[in-house]
Amino acid sequence: KTLVVGGVDLHSELNALLVGWKMNKGPQHTGVALQKFLQEFSEESVAESADSAQQPAVEVAVPAHVEQGSVSFWIQALNVAFNRMGDASKPVTSFCMTEDVAKRYSTLLEEGFQEMLKKTKRGMQRGLRLIAESTQALLQDLERCHAVPISVATRKFRSAIERLLVFATAKTVVNYGAQVEYEAMKGLKVGGIDIHKEVNLFLGAWMFKHGADEVGTGLQEFFWDFADAEDEGPAEAPVESPIYTMLRDAFAAASAQGDTTVPKTCFTAGVLNEFEAAVEGAIDHMLKKRSKTMQQGLKELADATVDLVGALPAECAQHSGVDRVFRGAKKIKVLTRKTVVDYGTHIEYEAMKSLRVGGIAMHSELNAFIAAWKLRSKEESGSPFGILMQKCSTIAGHDDL
Repeated sequence: KTLVVGGVDLHSELNALLVGWKMNKGPQHTGVALQKFLQEFSEESVAESADSAQQPAVEVAVPAHVEQGSVSFWIQALNVAFNRMGDASKPVTSFCMTEDVAKRYSTLLEEGFQEMLKKTKRGMQRGLRLIAESTQALLQDLERCHAVPISVATRKFRSAIERLLVFATAKTVVNYGAQVEYEAMKGLKVGGIDIHKEVNLFLGAWMFKHGADEVGTGLQEFFWDFADAEDEGPAEAPVESPIYTMLRDAFAAASAQGDTTVPKTCFTAGVLNEFEAAVEGAIDHMLKKRSKTMQQGLKELADATVDLVGALPAECAQHSGVDRVFRGAKKIKVLTRKTVVDYGTHIEYEAMKSLRVGGIAMHSELNAFIAAWKLRSKEESGSPFGILMQKCSTIAGHDDL
Protein backbone atom coordinates (compact mmCIF):
# COMPACT_ATOMS: atom_id res chain seq x y z
CA LYS A 1 0.00 0.00 0.00
CA THR A 2 2.59 2.57 1.05
CA LEU A 3 6.34 3.06 1.42
CA VAL A 4 7.60 6.05 3.39
CA VAL A 5 11.34 6.78 3.63
CA GLY A 6 12.47 9.78 5.67
CA GLY A 7 8.95 11.13 5.65
CA VAL A 8 8.74 10.88 1.86
CA ASP A 9 6.04 8.62 0.31
CA LEU A 10 7.64 7.02 -2.75
CA HIS A 11 5.48 3.92 -3.23
CA SER A 12 4.20 4.87 -6.69
CA GLU A 13 7.58 6.15 -7.91
CA LEU A 14 9.37 2.96 -6.85
CA ASN A 15 6.68 0.77 -8.44
CA ALA A 16 7.00 2.66 -11.72
CA LEU A 17 10.79 2.24 -11.68
CA LEU A 18 10.56 -1.50 -10.93
CA VAL A 19 7.99 -2.09 -13.66
CA GLY A 20 10.07 -0.12 -16.18
CA TRP A 21 13.21 -2.11 -15.39
CA LYS A 22 11.78 -5.61 -14.97
CA MET A 23 9.40 -5.43 -17.92
CA ASN A 24 11.91 -3.87 -20.33
CA LYS A 25 9.87 -0.76 -21.00
CA GLY A 26 12.80 0.90 -22.70
CA PRO A 27 15.32 3.60 -21.77
CA GLN A 28 12.90 6.54 -21.98
CA HIS A 29 10.26 5.01 -19.70
CA THR A 30 12.83 3.72 -17.19
CA GLY A 31 14.79 6.99 -17.26
CA VAL A 32 11.70 9.05 -16.50
CA ALA A 33 10.78 6.68 -13.64
CA LEU A 34 14.33 6.90 -12.22
CA GLN A 35 14.29 10.69 -12.42
CA LYS A 36 11.00 10.88 -10.53
CA PHE A 37 12.21 8.38 -7.93
CA LEU A 38 15.46 10.26 -7.22
CA GLN A 39 13.71 13.61 -7.25
CA GLU A 40 11.88 12.62 -4.08
CA PHE A 41 15.20 12.69 -2.22
CA SER A 42 16.48 15.98 -3.61
CA GLU A 43 16.76 18.94 -1.28
CA GLU A 44 14.07 20.74 -3.23
CA SER A 45 11.54 18.07 -2.35
CA VAL A 46 12.18 18.55 1.39
CA ALA A 47 12.52 22.34 1.57
CA GLU A 48 12.37 25.22 -0.88
CA SER A 49 15.76 25.90 -2.48
CA ALA A 50 16.77 29.54 -2.56
CA ASP A 51 17.45 29.44 -6.27
CA SER A 52 14.72 27.04 -7.31
CA ALA A 53 13.02 29.72 -9.36
CA GLN A 54 16.13 29.89 -11.54
CA GLN A 55 16.12 26.17 -12.31
CA PRO A 56 14.26 25.30 -15.52
CA ALA A 57 11.57 22.66 -15.20
CA VAL A 58 12.42 19.28 -16.68
CA GLU A 59 9.93 18.52 -19.42
CA VAL A 60 9.43 14.89 -20.34
CA ALA A 61 7.96 14.05 -23.70
CA VAL A 62 5.05 11.69 -23.11
CA PRO A 63 3.87 9.70 -26.12
CA ALA A 64 0.32 10.53 -27.20
CA HIS A 65 -2.07 7.66 -26.58
CA VAL A 66 -5.77 7.22 -27.14
CA GLU A 67 -7.75 7.50 -23.92
CA GLN A 68 -7.53 4.30 -21.90
CA GLY A 69 -10.77 2.36 -21.97
CA SER A 70 -12.22 4.20 -24.98
CA VAL A 71 -13.61 2.53 -28.09
CA SER A 72 -10.49 3.42 -30.10
CA PHE A 73 -8.26 2.15 -27.30
CA TRP A 74 -9.91 -1.27 -27.20
CA ILE A 75 -10.06 -1.64 -30.99
CA GLN A 76 -6.30 -1.06 -31.11
CA ALA A 77 -5.51 -3.20 -28.05
CA LEU A 78 -7.65 -6.15 -29.13
CA ASN A 79 -6.32 -6.17 -32.68
CA VAL A 80 -2.80 -6.28 -31.21
CA ALA A 81 -3.86 -9.22 -29.02
CA PHE A 82 -5.56 -10.99 -31.96
CA ASN A 83 -2.47 -10.46 -34.10
CA ARG A 84 -0.26 -12.06 -31.44
CA MET A 85 -2.72 -14.96 -31.30
CA GLY A 86 -2.34 -15.59 -35.03
CA ASP A 87 -4.90 -13.32 -36.71
CA ALA A 88 -3.39 -10.23 -38.36
CA SER A 89 -6.59 -9.23 -40.19
CA LYS A 90 -7.64 -6.66 -37.53
CA PRO A 91 -11.10 -8.19 -37.12
CA VAL A 92 -12.27 -5.87 -34.30
CA THR A 93 -13.91 -2.70 -35.64
CA SER A 94 -16.24 0.03 -34.39
CA PHE A 95 -19.11 -2.04 -35.83
CA CYS A 96 -18.97 -4.31 -32.76
CA MET A 97 -16.80 -2.36 -30.27
CA THR A 98 -19.33 0.18 -28.98
CA GLU A 99 -19.01 2.64 -26.10
CA ASP A 100 -21.10 0.40 -23.85
CA VAL A 101 -18.94 -2.66 -24.60
CA ALA A 102 -15.71 -0.70 -24.03
CA LYS A 103 -16.93 0.83 -20.76
CA ARG A 104 -18.25 -2.49 -19.39
CA TYR A 105 -15.04 -4.39 -20.12
CA SER A 106 -12.85 -1.60 -18.71
CA THR A 107 -14.88 -1.52 -15.49
CA LEU A 108 -14.77 -5.28 -14.97
CA LEU A 109 -11.07 -5.44 -15.82
CA GLU A 110 -10.35 -2.73 -13.25
CA GLU A 111 -12.36 -4.64 -10.63
CA GLY A 112 -10.37 -7.79 -11.37
CA PHE A 113 -7.04 -6.01 -10.99
CA GLN A 114 -8.15 -4.37 -7.74
CA GLU A 115 -8.97 -7.81 -6.35
CA MET A 116 -5.50 -9.01 -7.34
CA LEU A 117 -3.86 -6.02 -5.68
CA LYS A 118 -5.24 -7.14 -2.32
CA LYS A 119 -2.34 -9.64 -2.49
CA THR A 120 -4.26 -12.50 -0.90
CA LYS A 121 -4.94 -15.91 -2.35
CA ARG A 122 -8.69 -15.32 -2.25
CA GLY A 123 -8.34 -11.92 -3.89
CA MET A 124 -6.07 -13.34 -6.57
CA GLN A 125 -8.55 -16.10 -7.38
CA ARG A 126 -11.44 -13.64 -7.55
CA GLY A 127 -9.42 -11.35 -9.80
CA LEU A 128 -8.52 -14.18 -12.17
CA ARG A 129 -12.14 -15.25 -12.38
CA LEU A 130 -13.36 -11.69 -13.03
CA ILE A 131 -10.86 -11.14 -15.85
CA ALA A 132 -11.66 -14.49 -17.46
CA GLU A 133 -15.44 -14.02 -17.24
CA SER A 134 -15.33 -10.41 -18.49
CA THR A 135 -13.14 -11.38 -21.45
CA GLN A 136 -15.48 -14.26 -22.24
CA ALA A 137 -18.42 -11.82 -22.26
CA LEU A 138 -16.40 -9.39 -24.39
CA LEU A 139 -15.85 -12.02 -27.10
CA GLN A 140 -19.59 -12.65 -27.10
CA ASP A 141 -20.25 -8.91 -27.57
CA LEU A 142 -17.75 -8.76 -30.44
CA GLU A 143 -19.55 -11.43 -32.46
CA ARG A 144 -21.38 -8.67 -34.33
CA CYS A 145 -18.12 -8.27 -36.26
CA HIS A 146 -18.38 -11.16 -38.71
CA ALA A 147 -14.66 -11.91 -38.64
CA VAL A 148 -14.42 -12.29 -34.85
CA PRO A 149 -16.33 -15.55 -34.22
CA ILE A 150 -14.48 -17.37 -37.01
CA SER A 151 -11.04 -16.03 -36.08
CA VAL A 152 -8.31 -18.47 -35.01
CA ALA A 153 -7.47 -15.99 -32.25
CA THR A 154 -11.01 -16.17 -30.89
CA ARG A 155 -10.74 -19.95 -30.71
CA LYS A 156 -7.48 -19.69 -28.78
CA PHE A 157 -8.84 -17.07 -26.39
CA ARG A 158 -11.96 -19.13 -25.69
CA SER A 159 -10.03 -22.31 -24.97
CA ALA A 160 -7.70 -20.39 -22.66
CA ILE A 161 -10.60 -18.72 -20.84
CA GLU A 162 -12.37 -22.04 -20.29
CA ARG A 163 -9.24 -23.62 -18.79
CA LEU A 164 -8.52 -20.59 -16.61
CA LEU A 165 -12.10 -20.58 -15.29
CA VAL A 166 -11.81 -24.25 -14.36
CA PHE A 167 -8.66 -23.55 -12.35
CA ALA A 168 -9.84 -20.23 -10.88
CA THR A 169 -13.08 -21.70 -9.53
CA ALA A 170 -11.70 -25.05 -8.33
CA LYS A 171 -11.78 -25.65 -4.59
CA THR A 172 -12.03 -28.45 -2.08
CA VAL A 173 -13.77 -28.57 1.25
CA VAL A 174 -10.51 -27.83 3.07
CA ASN A 175 -8.68 -25.72 0.51
CA TYR A 176 -10.26 -22.66 -1.10
CA GLY A 177 -8.72 -22.15 -4.51
CA ALA A 178 -7.09 -25.55 -4.71
CA GLN A 179 -5.58 -24.84 -8.15
CA VAL A 180 -4.24 -21.38 -7.30
CA GLU A 181 -0.85 -21.18 -5.58
CA TYR A 182 0.02 -17.63 -4.58
CA GLU A 183 2.74 -16.04 -2.50
CA ALA A 184 2.59 -12.26 -2.39
CA MET A 185 5.27 -10.54 -4.51
CA LYS A 186 6.95 -13.87 -5.28
CA GLY A 187 4.96 -16.37 -7.27
CA LEU A 188 1.60 -17.24 -8.79
CA LYS A 189 0.75 -20.65 -10.22
CA VAL A 190 -2.64 -21.57 -11.62
CA GLY A 191 -3.18 -25.22 -12.45
CA GLY A 192 0.57 -25.70 -12.13
CA ILE A 193 1.29 -22.93 -14.68
CA ASP A 194 3.49 -20.07 -13.46
CA ILE A 195 1.87 -16.82 -14.65
CA HIS A 196 3.44 -14.37 -12.20
CA LYS A 197 5.29 -12.43 -14.93
CA GLU A 198 2.32 -12.45 -17.31
CA VAL A 199 -0.03 -11.09 -14.65
CA ASN A 200 2.48 -8.36 -13.76
CA LEU A 201 2.85 -7.43 -17.42
CA PHE A 202 -0.91 -7.15 -18.00
CA LEU A 203 -1.68 -5.47 -14.67
CA GLY A 204 1.21 -3.03 -15.00
CA ALA A 205 0.25 -2.03 -18.54
CA TRP A 206 -3.29 -1.26 -17.40
CA MET A 207 -2.62 0.35 -14.01
CA PHE A 208 0.24 2.54 -15.26
CA LYS A 209 -1.62 3.41 -18.49
CA HIS A 210 1.15 2.31 -20.83
CA GLY A 211 -1.07 2.46 -23.91
CA ALA A 212 -3.26 0.26 -26.08
CA ASP A 213 -0.44 -1.76 -27.69
CA GLU A 214 1.02 -2.81 -24.33
CA VAL A 215 -2.39 -3.62 -22.86
CA GLY A 216 -3.14 -5.77 -25.92
CA THR A 217 0.21 -7.51 -25.53
CA GLY A 218 -0.46 -8.05 -21.83
CA LEU A 219 -3.91 -9.49 -22.56
CA GLN A 220 -2.49 -12.00 -25.04
CA GLU A 221 0.41 -12.99 -22.77
CA PHE A 222 -1.96 -13.42 -19.84
CA PHE A 223 -4.14 -15.97 -21.64
CA TRP A 224 -1.50 -17.59 -23.85
CA ASP A 225 -0.31 -20.18 -21.34
CA PHE A 226 -3.85 -21.52 -20.91
CA ALA A 227 -4.61 -22.10 -24.60
CA ASP A 228 -4.95 -25.73 -25.68
CA ALA A 229 -1.67 -27.37 -26.64
CA GLU A 230 -3.00 -27.99 -30.17
CA ASP A 231 -3.48 -24.25 -30.55
CA GLU A 232 0.10 -23.34 -29.63
CA GLY A 233 2.06 -21.37 -32.19
CA PRO A 234 0.72 -19.15 -34.94
CA ALA A 235 -1.72 -20.64 -37.37
CA GLU A 236 -0.45 -21.43 -40.84
CA ALA A 237 -1.48 -18.74 -43.29
CA PRO A 238 -4.26 -20.04 -45.53
CA VAL A 239 -3.67 -20.08 -49.26
CA GLU A 240 -5.36 -16.96 -50.62
CA SER A 241 -8.22 -17.72 -52.99
CA PRO A 242 -7.71 -16.23 -56.48
CA ILE A 243 -11.38 -15.22 -56.46
CA TYR A 244 -10.96 -13.37 -53.16
CA THR A 245 -7.95 -11.54 -54.67
CA MET A 246 -10.03 -10.72 -57.73
CA LEU A 247 -12.92 -9.34 -55.65
CA ARG A 248 -10.62 -7.45 -53.29
CA ASP A 249 -9.08 -5.62 -56.25
CA ALA A 250 -12.49 -5.11 -57.87
CA PHE A 251 -13.91 -3.39 -54.81
CA ALA A 252 -10.78 -1.28 -54.45
CA ALA A 253 -10.98 -0.19 -58.11
CA ALA A 254 -14.68 0.72 -57.75
CA SER A 255 -14.22 2.58 -54.47
CA ALA A 256 -14.56 6.35 -54.48
CA GLN A 257 -13.24 6.85 -50.96
CA GLY A 258 -10.03 4.83 -50.81
CA ASP A 259 -11.62 2.42 -48.31
CA THR A 260 -9.54 -0.20 -46.58
CA THR A 261 -9.42 -3.70 -48.08
CA VAL A 262 -12.48 -5.90 -47.62
CA PRO A 263 -11.10 -8.70 -45.40
CA LYS A 264 -11.09 -12.27 -46.63
CA THR A 265 -13.13 -13.27 -43.57
CA CYS A 266 -16.13 -11.61 -45.25
CA PHE A 267 -16.29 -14.49 -47.75
CA THR A 268 -16.95 -18.18 -47.29
CA ALA A 269 -15.43 -20.75 -49.62
CA GLY A 270 -18.92 -21.74 -50.78
CA VAL A 271 -19.85 -18.18 -51.79
CA LEU A 272 -16.57 -17.71 -53.68
CA ASN A 273 -16.94 -21.03 -55.50
CA GLU A 274 -20.53 -20.26 -56.57
CA PHE A 275 -19.50 -16.82 -57.82
CA GLU A 276 -16.57 -18.25 -59.82
CA ALA A 277 -18.71 -20.88 -61.50
CA ALA A 278 -21.46 -18.38 -62.35
CA VAL A 279 -19.00 -15.87 -63.83
CA GLU A 280 -17.33 -18.61 -65.88
CA GLY A 281 -20.71 -19.56 -67.35
CA ALA A 282 -21.62 -15.92 -68.00
CA ILE A 283 -18.40 -15.26 -69.90
CA ASP A 284 -18.85 -18.41 -71.97
CA HIS A 285 -22.23 -17.10 -73.11
CA MET A 286 -20.82 -13.64 -73.96
CA LEU A 287 -18.04 -15.17 -76.04
CA LYS A 288 -20.60 -16.65 -78.43
CA LYS A 289 -20.89 -13.08 -79.74
CA ARG A 290 -24.62 -13.01 -80.50
CA SER A 291 -27.06 -10.44 -79.20
CA LYS A 292 -29.13 -13.01 -77.32
CA THR A 293 -26.16 -14.73 -75.69
CA MET A 294 -24.61 -11.37 -74.79
CA GLN A 295 -27.81 -10.44 -72.98
CA GLN A 296 -27.88 -13.83 -71.25
CA GLY A 297 -24.22 -13.52 -70.21
CA LEU A 298 -24.68 -10.01 -68.84
CA LYS A 299 -27.72 -11.18 -66.89
CA GLU A 300 -25.81 -14.12 -65.39
CA LEU A 301 -22.86 -11.86 -64.46
CA ALA A 302 -25.22 -9.40 -62.78
CA ASP A 303 -27.10 -12.17 -60.94
CA ALA A 304 -23.86 -13.68 -59.66
CA THR A 305 -22.63 -10.31 -58.41
CA VAL A 306 -25.90 -9.37 -56.70
CA ASP A 307 -26.04 -12.78 -55.00
CA LEU A 308 -22.42 -12.46 -53.87
CA VAL A 309 -22.89 -9.04 -52.28
CA GLY A 310 -26.18 -10.16 -50.75
CA ALA A 311 -24.31 -12.97 -48.95
CA LEU A 312 -21.81 -10.61 -47.31
CA PRO A 313 -22.15 -9.71 -43.61
CA ALA A 314 -23.54 -6.22 -42.97
CA GLU A 315 -20.25 -4.63 -41.95
CA CYS A 316 -18.53 -5.90 -45.11
CA ALA A 317 -21.21 -4.49 -47.41
CA GLN A 318 -20.60 -0.97 -46.03
CA HIS A 319 -17.40 -0.62 -48.12
CA SER A 320 -17.97 2.06 -50.82
CA GLY A 321 -16.47 -0.19 -53.51
CA VAL A 322 -18.87 -3.01 -52.62
CA ASP A 323 -21.77 -0.56 -52.81
CA ARG A 324 -20.76 0.67 -56.27
CA VAL A 325 -20.30 -2.83 -57.65
CA PHE A 326 -23.68 -3.80 -56.18
CA ARG A 327 -25.44 -0.78 -57.74
CA GLY A 328 -23.86 -1.45 -61.11
CA ALA A 329 -24.87 -5.12 -61.04
CA LYS A 330 -28.45 -4.25 -60.03
CA LYS A 331 -28.81 -1.89 -63.01
CA ILE A 332 -27.56 -4.57 -65.42
CA LYS A 333 -29.91 -7.07 -63.83
CA VAL A 334 -32.90 -4.75 -64.39
CA LEU A 335 -31.92 -3.94 -67.98
CA THR A 336 -31.41 -7.59 -68.97
CA ARG A 337 -34.93 -8.37 -67.78
CA LYS A 338 -36.43 -6.20 -70.50
CA THR A 339 -38.59 -7.79 -73.16
CA VAL A 340 -37.41 -8.53 -76.66
CA VAL A 341 -39.17 -5.36 -77.85
CA ASP A 342 -37.24 -3.21 -75.33
CA TYR A 343 -33.96 -5.09 -75.72
CA GLY A 344 -32.62 -3.14 -78.69
CA THR A 345 -33.27 0.11 -76.84
CA HIS A 346 -31.45 -0.72 -73.63
CA ILE A 347 -28.72 -3.10 -74.83
CA GLU A 348 -27.13 -2.30 -78.17
CA TYR A 349 -24.55 -4.87 -79.26
CA GLU A 350 -22.59 -5.33 -82.46
CA ALA A 351 -20.19 -8.27 -82.33
CA MET A 352 -16.52 -7.31 -82.13
CA LYS A 353 -17.39 -3.59 -82.46
CA SER A 354 -19.58 -2.04 -79.77
CA LEU A 355 -21.71 -2.57 -76.69
CA ARG A 356 -23.95 0.05 -75.10
CA VAL A 357 -25.98 -0.73 -71.99
CA GLY A 358 -28.50 1.79 -70.74
CA GLY A 359 -26.98 4.33 -73.12
CA ILE A 360 -23.44 3.88 -71.74
CA ALA A 361 -20.64 2.52 -73.94
CA MET A 362 -18.76 -0.29 -72.16
CA HIS A 363 -17.33 -2.46 -74.92
CA SER A 364 -13.70 -1.79 -73.95
CA GLU A 365 -14.31 -2.29 -70.19
CA LEU A 366 -16.08 -5.62 -70.74
CA ASN A 367 -13.35 -6.78 -73.12
CA ALA A 368 -10.64 -5.88 -70.58
CA PHE A 369 -12.39 -7.95 -67.91
CA ILE A 370 -12.98 -10.99 -70.13
CA ALA A 371 -9.42 -10.91 -71.50
CA ALA A 372 -7.92 -10.81 -68.00
CA TRP A 373 -10.18 -13.62 -66.74
CA LYS A 374 -9.73 -15.96 -69.71
CA LEU A 375 -6.26 -15.16 -71.06
CA ARG A 376 -4.17 -14.10 -68.06
CA SER A 377 -5.45 -15.03 -64.61
CA LYS A 378 -8.58 -14.60 -62.55
CA GLU A 379 -6.61 -12.63 -59.96
CA GLU A 380 -5.72 -10.03 -62.61
CA SER A 381 -9.37 -9.60 -63.64
CA GLY A 382 -10.34 -7.85 -60.41
CA SER A 383 -9.52 -4.25 -61.31
CA PRO A 384 -11.11 -4.47 -64.80
CA PHE A 385 -14.25 -5.97 -63.23
CA GLY A 386 -14.42 -3.16 -60.65
CA ILE A 387 -14.02 -0.53 -63.36
CA LEU A 388 -16.74 -2.21 -65.45
CA MET A 389 -19.21 -2.31 -62.56
CA GLN A 390 -18.36 1.24 -61.49
CA LYS A 391 -19.25 2.41 -65.00
CA CYS A 392 -22.48 0.40 -64.90
CA SER A 393 -23.41 2.19 -61.67
CA THR A 394 -23.50 5.49 -63.58
CA ILE A 395 -26.38 4.36 -65.83
CA ALA A 396 -29.30 6.70 -65.27
CA GLY A 397 -32.40 5.11 -63.73
CA HIS A 398 -33.16 1.37 -63.72
CA ASP A 399 -32.61 1.06 -59.95
CA ASP A 400 -35.58 -1.09 -58.98
CA LEU A 401 -35.28 -4.85 -59.11
